[in-house]
Amino acid sequence: WSDRVTISALAVSAMVIAVFAWWELRRPTPMLELRLFRITPFTVGAMTLTITYLMIFGFQFLSVQYLQSVKGFSPLRGGLGVIPVSITISLLAPRTGRLALRYGGSRVVVAGLLVMATALLSFTVVVPNTPYLYFAVFLVVFGAGIALIVAPSTTAIMSSVPREQAGMGSAMNDATREVGTALGIAVVGTLHALVYRSQLRTGLRTLSDDAAAKARSAISGAHRVGSDLGGDAGRALSTHADHAFTSALRVVDIALACAALAMAIMNWRYRTRPDSDGPA
Repeated sequence: WSDRVTISALAVSAMVIAVFAWWELRRPTPMLELRLFRITPFTVGAMTLTITYLMIFGFQFLSVQYLQSVKGFSPLRGGLGVIPVSITISLLAPRTGRLALRYGGSRVVVAGLLVMATALLSFTVVVPNTPYLYFAVFLVVFGAGIALIVAPSTTAIMSSVPREQAGMGSAMNDATREVGTALGIAVVGTLHALVYRSQLRTGLRTLSDDAAAKARSAISGAHRVGSDLGGDAGRALSTHADHAFTSALRVVDIALACAALAMAIMNWRYRTRPDSDGPA
């Protein structure tokens, strides 16, 4: 993060965003109507979807690595291992409309965020030898939370924009997912890598610089180094890497749970009545 290239890239990105916002606010027909963010349901819905997709893809990015590299699943089995999330969403999402009509969209979203936070906190006890069944149960819980969030948040965005700007609202609805997905892999992956390397440091003291760098790069690299070492030393390194990975996963899960709780508070603060699209 302190590298000149990283700092320069972040500074240039901030300048480009600022210039883009300035330009769009001056145009009579902007590509992105930033004034829509003055509408509270629109802003809350967009932020909720962005953070939700950040959590979804960030968590699943690490879950597949956990199943393959720590639990030893094959690539196919690892992919199938996270499918309980998708199955749960497909079963529950079509039913969230009736819940939103009865209780209000924001209340349903709050419930979904609390369910997601519960699942994420439950994953904090996962260690290398945790049975897959435990993991799968809370993948179902995680998916249930997602199912409760997405449709009402999408409705909040689309119902809050003027009819003549429905196309822009739809584009923003899609953009929130794309941004959240990209940020999820980038931010969550970076946080996990930082903690993983910190936890792994004590197990690398006897390795050469090249071997230590390979082990720090990813848990699969640590396992390759352990395999090359062989014997008790190799097994010890692989075991240490597995625990470093799950320790880092624990930190990520806590951070994501805090994000879910923060969004739940925001949605509760700006909740809607069951029969209204405006703030309660």
